[in-house]
Amino acid sequence: SSYQQLHWRRVVGPDDEMSLQFYHTVNKGHEAVNSTPYVDGGVPILTTFLQNDLDSERFDLEFQRNQRLSPALRVVWGASSRVDRVRAPLYLNTTATQTSKLQRVFLNGEWRPAADWVVNGGAMWEDNDITGADLSPRLALSYHFAPGHTVRGGISRALRTPTVLEDSGDYNLTLNVGISPGTATIPYFKGGLGLRPESIVSRELSYLFESSVHGFSADTRLFVDRIQDTIMPVKTVAVPYDYYRYRNAADVTMKGLQTQARWRAGATQIALSHAYTKTVIESAYNPDVAEDLRESNPSHIGSALVSHRFDAGIEASVGYYQVSELHPIGDGQF
Repeated sequence: SSYQQLHWRRVVGPDDEMSLQFYHTVNKGHEAVNSTPYVDGGVPILTTFLQNDLDSERFDLEFQRNQRLSPALRVVWGASSRVDRVRAPLYLNTTATQTSKLQRVFLNGEWRPAADWVVNGGAMWEDNDITGADLSPRLALSYHFAPGHTVRGGISRALRTPTVLEDSGDYNLTLNVGISPGTATIPYFKGGLGLRPESIVSRELSYLFESSVHGFSADTRLFVDRIQDTIMPVKTVAVPYDYYRYRNAADVTMKGLQTQARWRAGATQIALSHAYTKTVIESAYNPDVAEDLRESNPSHIGSALVSHRFDAGIEASVGYYQVSELHPIGDGQF
C-alpha cells in the first residue's frame, strides 16, 4: 500500500482563504488458498484453488474556498473530482480494471440575520458513473433564546452511491471434482441490476445547554431518519445453486432520542450519554430482509466516562459502554 498527499493553502485576506488538495492511494493484495473440503476414503472428491488478487487505486483533487461575504454571512464553496480503479478478478469475474469517476460541487453558508439566530444551509451536487447526478441539500436553524440555551432544528438529504462490488460483482466458486474429472462452478453473489443510490432524509430537533460557570453542558436530540432504497444482498433461489444478488431491498425509518451530558470540576471530567432508536421497516423485498434490518440496529447505546488529570501531565480515565443486542447485516452469509 502507498499514500501521497499534497495540500496548498493561501490566505487571501481576513476571513478569506483558499486551498487545493490532491491525494493518491494504492492498495494491492494477493492471496492464494488450496483446499480439499471433502475427502472420501482418502480420495479427494472436491478440491479447489482460490487466487484472490485485489488492486485498488484512487486519485482525488479538491478545491475549497472559505469567505466572509459580510459581517452576517460566511460561505464555503468548492469542487472535487475523483477517479477510482479496481481490479478484482475473483469478485468481479473479469481481469479487466474497472474505472469509476465522480465529480462534486458544493456550497455551504452560515447567515446570522439577528444576534440570537443562525441559519445554516447548503447543497452538494454529485455526478458519478454508476448512478448519474444527484443533489444533497441541508438546512438548519438555531435560536439562542437565553444565555447558554439553544434550540436547533434541521433537515438534510444525503446519498450513498453503490460500490463497484454492489454494482458489478460476480463471485463464483469453482470446484475441481476429483471423482469424475471436471469442474463445478457455484455462484455466490452477483451485482445489482440498475441499482439506485441509497438516500436518507434526516430531521432533527435539538436542545443545548452550556454553563461556563459550573462547567456543565448537555444536549438532547430528537430525530427521524428515513432511509430509502437500502442496498442489501438478497438470497435468490435458482437452479442448480442459490446465490445472493445485491438489490434495493428496503425502506426503513429510524426514530429516537439521543442525550449526553458533561461536567468538569477542576481536573476531573464526567461524561454520560444514552441513545434510544426504534427501527420501523416501511417495506422490504422479503421477510428475511426485514428481519435482518430490524435486528441490525441496537435499540439502546449507553456510556459513562470519568477522567482525571494528575500532576506531571498524567491523565487517567475509566469508562463503561453498553450496546443492546444486535445482529450485523450479512452475519453468517459472507
